[in-house]
Amino acid sequence: MFIARKGHFVLGVDSAQTGIEQMLEEAQSENLGIDGVLADITNYEAPDPYNIVVVDSVQHMLQNDEIRNAVLEKSINAVCKAGTI
Repeated sequence: MFIARKGHFVLGVDSAQTGIEQMLEEAQSENLGIDGVLADITNYEAPDPYNIVVVDSVQHMLQNDEIRNAVLEKSINAVCKAGTI
């Protein structure tokens, strides 16, 4: 939400419909540019590169190091050349 409050568009990815609904409800109440995708982060492919990718509250929920590393690799690949993860 912080980045959206600064005027940037945010795309949130969550595997729980409740998480997406809560995020969108809060975004709507503040008129923020946020969209949500219901997806398993281990299978999600970013459609375009992003300037910033934040991986929050994800790694500790993944089953093993192989999956954690795969998600980090996908996250790195989702960031544009001058971007930040």
